[in-house]
Amino acid sequence: MAEISMDDETIPTHKRAALWVFDQLLREGVIVYTPLLNIEGVDAVIRLQDGRYRDLVIRAAESEHYPNWFSVNRLQPRDNLFVVCVSWQVTPVQCWIFPSAEFVRNAAQKGSANELDLEADAPGGGKLKQALSMYRNAWRLIVDGAFRPYAR
Repeated sequence: MAEISMDDETIPTHKRAALWVFDQLLREGVIVYTPLLNIEGVDAVIRLQDGRYRDLVIRAAESEHYPNWFSVNRLQPRDNLFVVCVSWQVTPVQCWIFPSAEFVRNAAQKGSANELDLEADAPGGGKLKQALSMYRNAWRLIVDGAFRPYAR
């Protein structure tokens, strides 16, 4: 059997981003549950210690030419839903973790899609990536309170 790496071009970009996120979460001792069918747009679920859940939508950058542009179709914000954005083309890989309402608030609505371009100008000046920098590598938003059966 051939070994597969995260650089393998045969792995679709979305799946590669999801596997990368799962790896990061497993390193934190968090078990990730994945739905058999992705009907509601949820790519993963994290169980919390109190029995509640956090749902994750994972998105890779749209293209190598737009490494900080992310699109989510039919996103209905809710308190337990987070959008995890992975910028592959940036070294080191960048991860942006947004509460779904914050993603929608900063995204442009294009038909049924919410498109967030972190290189776009922020309302107060500068780029959105500076204005939203508190969400870069904000793993705490999804791992704090998570059930960690194998944590050290």
